[in-house]
Amino acid sequence: MKSRPRESRDSLFLVGVLTWTMAPQFGAVPLWCSLFAVTALVWRGMLSWRGSGMPPRRVLMLALPLAVGLSLWSHGHVLGKETGLSLLVSLTALKTLEMRTQRDRFVVCFLGMLLIMAGFLRSQSMFQGLAMLVSVTGLLTCLMLEQRPNGRPDLWETARLAMMPALLGAPIVLVLFLFFPRLPPLWGLPEDAGAHTGLSDQLELGQIADAALDDSLAMQVTFDGPPPPPQERYFRAQVLSVHIGQRWLAPNTALSAPITPTPRFEDTLNPSAIGYRLTLEPLQIRALPLLEHTLSMPIMESATAVDLIRHKDMHWQSLEPLTQRMQLHALAVVIGGVIPTEATPFPIGDLDLPEGLHLRTRAWAQALRQSLSPDQSNPEQLAEKLLQHIRTAGFSYSLSPGESPESDPVDAFWLDHRQGFCEHFASTFVILMRAMGVPARIVTGYQGGLINPIDKVLEIRQSDAHAWAEYWSRGQGWIRVDPTAAVAPDRINAGVHGDNAGGGGLRKLLGPWAQLSPDMRAQLQALWGSVDHRWRQWVVQYHSTEQFDLLKGLGWSEPDFDDLGEVLEGLAALGLGTLAGWTAWRRWQQRGDPWLRTWTALQADLRRHGWLVQAHHSPATLARQIPELATVLLELDAWRYAPASQRPRLQNIKRTLRRALRELKHATDDAPKQQRM
Repeated sequence: MKSRPRESRDSLFLVGVLTWTMAPQFGAVPLWCSLFAVTALVWRGMLSWRGSGMPPRRVLMLALPLAVGLSLWSHGHVLGKETGLSLLVSLTALKTLEMRTQRDRFVVCFLGMLLIMAGFLRSQSMFQGLAMLVSVTGLLTCLMLEQRPNGRPDLWETARLAMMPALLGAPIVLVLFLFFPRLPPLWGLPEDAGAHTGLSDQLELGQIADAALDDSLAMQVTFDGPPPPPQERYFRAQVLSVHIGQRWLAPNTALSAPITPTPRFEDTLNPSAIGYRLTLEPLQIRALPLLEHTLSMPIMESATAVDLIRHKDMHWQSLEPLTQRMQLHALAVVIGGVIPTEATPFPIGDLDLPEGLHLRTRAWAQALRQSLSPDQSNPEQLAEKLLQHIRTAGFSYSLSPGESPESDPVDAFWLDHRQGFCEHFASTFVILMRAMGVPARIVTGYQGGLINPIDKVLEIRQSDAHAWAEYWSRGQGWIRVDPTAAVAPDRINAGVHGDNAGGGGLRKLLGPWAQLSPDMRAQLQALWGSVDHRWRQWVVQYHSTEQFDLLKGLGWSEPDFDDLGEVLEGLAALGLGTLAGWTAWRRWQQRGDPWLRTWTALQADLRRHGWLVQAHHSPATLARQIPELATVLLELDAWRYAPASQRPRLQNIKRTLRRALRELKHATDDAPKQQRM
């Protein structure tokens, strides 16, 4: 880079910064858009390296409608975040191919700033923040380079100069972050920003196995007291009792009508009650995964408020999809695997099985039921028989059971290959219980998770998505049973994060990370999890509730948005007063500056004789306008920035300046004043 000409070096640097800024968007745009952008940026980089001219205008005129047409073809509409992002990425890269003037470079830098903002619409992680901090530094450096057209400024020095104003403005940004009122719904992200889930309102075999490969965060939980053991960490999201084809669906509204939640104070009196605070990522589903036996209405602790209802099958649901990050405080009652029920009997549909499916498995279940005496056929004994069969018949826990598309997947799992993930065990268990005349259903949600040893936060990830079963026992109600625990108890006690989870398949997918020492890997994961939790808690999740808590700590009893405005007004007045005082102090300091007095007197003298001298003009600027004084003006300018040991006597420069000014006055006495303006 040091050997390249100035223009080539600056262009290459700008293209590199733009590529870094654009790279996180490549996973969110169509493949053609990524290839289009990479091609344009590489082409522009090669032109800058070779010092070649820009491509012909006709090439750009053909590429522009191509990019627009492909965006419409990919997304099907003109408006929308996806179409806008594709156009922003492709057209920004295309703009670099007509980057000829300073104005063009400014436009490209500002488009890069838009790309930074677009990146935060998808992810607000700490990695994204650090990456975009590099982008901001690079783009500010590019802008500063354009403001220094002379010579060959050093990149590192220019970056330092560019960041100084940003650092000086950091306190203002911090004040605005802390106190600027976050008025809903103006303050927030689009509904699909960062949305991701491993759950759904239906279940097909293999669906949760796919989610097990996703290690993204689903929620974080902190407990008011000791956390429950792993085998009790069941976060209930959706109850599926309708079996159609190869899918399990939720019952209709009539069969799962909402009920009035238990009053919260009744739970607080229960010695088995566990208080917990849950930070939920935007999952884009209506089911709210709460700790099982959460009977009272949770308390919202974030700016995002939703209307919640609890159904008779004991799962919580929002009236709208969960599209924003949400914090809440809830109470759960630990009462084992028995699910409290209403006085109404179980729905008749919890015995239904689709006709013509799972015939071999159903025949196996009926044969088992007929082989037992009546006193061995109650639901608890039948469930135990099935679990015992799973333990002893050679079943294994696997992410890839290798099902044959020609055969019934349930029959193939239960009677042939006997390999499956949690949904295989739960689904087949429910089918077997129904075939033996016992009502049963599937429950999906999250189970397990890992408690960070540094900050004691329970981290639930998409890979913790789980499916288990419930069966009906007269006199007790619905009893939870997890068939996966019969074949893979480590999955329940240690989660899929354990070294033995998934039969080693997950470790292969982890690659080199899995080859680290288990202790070192655990320590690094705990450290990163703790830092990431603080980032989410203090930055991403900072909303009006946290602002009001901050004001309470500063002395306000019942703060509101008006108080936030008053705080901002007070801080603005304090800041302006400080700036005015600093400016007055600087002027007082400069009164003793001999160079400044000389320069101020010269400006006043030139104005009196008709020369147009602006306050921002430097001696070097006037040297270009007044050739007769150029030599002495440049000498005065050099004295200002020269080291003290190399400066000539300022008095000599002043004498030379006065003599040259007198000669100039005599030479211009007869010249019209308009010629000197």
